[in-house]
Amino acid sequence: LTVSYLHNKYGNIQLPAVLGFFGGSRFVPIVSSFSAIFIGAIFFLIWPTFQGWLVSAGNAIAGLGAIGTFLYGFLLRLTGAVGLHHMIYPLFWYTELGGVATVAGQTVTGAQNIFFAELADPNHVGLFTEGTRFFAGRFATMMFGLPAACLARY
Repeated sequence: LTVSYLHNKYGNIQLPAVLGFFGGSRFVPIVSSFSAIFIGAIFFLIWPTFQGWLVSAGNAIAGLGAIGTFLYGFLLRLTGAVGLHHMIYPLFWYTELGGVATVAGQTVTGAQNIFFAELADPNHVGLFTEGTRFFAGRFATMMFGLPAACLARY
């Protein structure tokens, strides 16, 4: 959005003859670089608050049991179309929100890490743990979603 706005504003700018090469559309990447630094500074200031909200929501979802699993899946489907699901699932797959387990004498955190540690442990029986609930309903779309999208485009 920022670059689109800057292109509309500065896309036809006329610079002095000495700098004429950098005029017009070539000026947009230059001004975009400086505006990105400014926007990055703003996000540096506001991100800790936003991250706190995400962690609080994650703690609430992780503590709700089966309802939390439903809410997690619902939020993934709701945000998946625009790519925002990448803000939700890593909280559970890779951090303590996904669970903490002792597998083969080692403490493992995160749902995906727990699952793979249990899978690799020859003494572990069964693969259902509290952490695997955050994989519910995901693997069918992971395994067959991309081939189906390719077939749809074909």
